[in-house]
Amino acid sequence: MIGDQISKIQLFLLLLSPFQNTKKHIFTIKVKTYPFTGTLVRLYYNLKEVGIMIRDRGAMKWTAMMLPEHVMKLREFDWDQNKKVKPELDEQQLELIEETICEAMAENLDLCFTYFEWEDFHLLIGKVHYMDVYKKQIRIVDLHEDLHKINFCDLVDVKFL
Repeated sequence: MIGDQISKIQLFLLLLSPFQNTKKHIFTIKVKTYPFTGTLVRLYYNLKEVGIMIRDRGAMKWTAMMLPEHVMKLREFDWDQNKKVKPELDEQQLELIEETICEAMAENLDLCFTYFEWEDFHLLIGKVHYMDVYKKQIRIVDLHEDLHKINFCDLVDVKFL
């Protein structure tokens, strides 16, 4: 709306531009935008101001009125967009992880574990303390001597340090 009115004024000035060089007709335009009141367009004709105020509510025009259902759906959409998916491991990757863990247990080496928990990836650095085959868990002692239990199915990757 503002652009249309300003372009109409500019078109008007272009039509009168052949007369602008004469001393009788001098046209100038100044545009100033205010955030809440609108845009002030000043048209000067023969050094006399002809003020035109365009009221368009400014920034208030774009504030949204949202229903609670809309807000809830937008939050769900945003949550689904940021959601991470656990990758599926094939048999070769599982065997490689198992070999790495067994070798680290035999030589008492530190490992870097990447596991998927609560819809996010986590890193843990430590030594394998015990592998519980019945519960399908690995017990890991980290660098601060804290004990962590990670399920086999949550492991994504295991690497030597």
